Amino acid sequence: MTDRFVRVSMTLPRELLDEFDEFIKKRKYFKRSEAIRDALRFFVTENRWRYEEDARFIGALLLMYDHDVSGISDYLTHIQHTYHENIKSAVHIHLDKHKCLEILAVEGRGSLLRDLADEIGHRKGVEMSKLVLVK
Repeated sequence: MTDRFVRVSMTLPRELLDEFDEFIKKRKYFKRSEAIRDALRFFVTENRWRYEEDARFIGALLLMYDHDVSGISDYLTHIQHTYHENIKSAVHIHLDKHKCLEILAVEGRGSLLRDLADEIGHRKGVEMSKLVLVK
């Protein structure tokens, strides 16, 4: 073991470890340590923006909404124009006769992107929103 790696020990519920082991078999990991490293990287990446609010991030804001709700489509278009410096691109997918998925490519300060995601996510008609950021 080199200085790059540190051996750690942890206590886990048996059920959680069994579920994790089953998952890593399906993902074809050779060693549990590789899967744990990937899980830790994902956790850090997924949550970094919450604590480094002034750092710049890129990512995506996923929105599922009911386009039949009055004003929702106009609102989303307005938001995209208002935040044109932060919303770099948009993909619109029709899921069925009523539901749409909008994927917004975003860039900017973590705090601004979080506030933008919260503002859109709380809008009537938006049924699901998820902000995924990477540095």
